[in-house]
Amino acid sequence: RIEEDEPQNVTVHPISDVIKKFDENTDSWYFSQSYVIEGVVTSTTNVWDNKTVFIQDATGAIAIRTADEEMFDYGDRVRIDLRGGE
Repeated sequence: RIEEDEPQNVTVHPISDVIKKFDENTDSWYFSQSYVIEGVVTSTTNVWDNKTVFIQDATGAIAIRTADEEMFDYGDRVRIDLRGGE
């Protein structure tokens, strides 16, 4: 969830750019540097399991698998750094 004390000087990338990067890379890859997205949780955590949610912004939506179960609630506005995620 985005907290009031979070830094606001972070570059936030549209989700459509993440989708494009996945479409362009057929091999396994990851973000080696900070790559932040922001959006709204548009699903409950029980889509596939209790660790997967859909995040949506004005440009698209993606599924995010989290490390912990039920980290986010439906309607939460979240900012996620995808660094290291595959």
